[in-house]
Amino acid sequence: MKLTCTGRKVSLKEAFLQRAQTKLAKLDKFFSPQAQAQVTVTVEKGWQTVELTVKDKGYTCRAEKSADRMEDALDAAYDLPENVKAVLRRKARAAGTDLRFADFSRLERLSDGLDGQQFRYRGEEYAIRLLGAHQLANAAAALEAIGQLRRGGWEISEEAVRSGLASASWPARFERVLTGPDFVIDGGHNPQFLTATAEALRRYYPDTRRVLLFGALADKDWQDMARLPIPVPDAFVCATPESERALDAGTLAAFLRGTAPLNAQALRNNLPDSHTRV
Repeated sequence: MKLTCTGRKVSLKEAFLQRAQTKLAKLDKFFSPQAQAQVTVTVEKGWQTVELTVKDKGYTCRAEKSADRMEDALDAAYDLPENVKAVLRRKARAAGTDLRFADFSRLERLSDGLDGQQFRYRGEEYAIRLLGAHQLANAAAALEAIGQLRRGGWEISEEAVRSGLASASWPARFERVLTGPDFVIDGGHNPQFLTATAEALRRYYPDTRRVLLFGALADKDWQDMARLPIPVPDAFVCATPESERALDAGTLAAFLRGTAPLNAQALRNNLPDSHTRV
């Protein structure tokens, strides 16, 4: 999705622009690739307002939020807009099915570490092995689905729910396959997935030396993925996957050198001239 950011009576910093792009990636699944988004920031008397407008195939979705900080207003505006939910509800009614949304205001992380997470949802406590804030959101959505099944007559015990969540695994989704040093693999192949991976890297490895091995398929949205503000690695290796659809590592390396996101100079300095085929 193409994003345009405009500031009225204010200059928008690069960190804010990258934050807006990262947030937008999470909405891609609701719109077509041709959708266009506009973020407008207005500052008046110290009150900062962010207006988000998305146009796609005749639909216009709009959200507007104000706060003391433009970053807080941005985060609030990017919550799934009510008119997007309305479109989904209409589609659900047309299909003759119920539609429920997870209530993330009732989701609370209790503990978090490389061995897993504990959380509370709608007053009940659960544990999962999967890492990252996005996996907590996935767990909340799963609990909503279980509730819907129960309302439909399925008998699912609370013990089965807790056991299933605790034992759930997702190979190659921020999976720590080796330790000492840690080796984490993630097969995310679009900006939404890579955004979640970047957030998890910041959370679980904030002060760790990082070597990033990155490869992509040429028919994926690799350019937008490469523009995302990932944590700057100490070493960056571009790889060519073993696939007929693979993006050449040299092409990826050249693109990264020219269009690196946040801390661009540091990333260019760390990007080696050579690249690897795996």
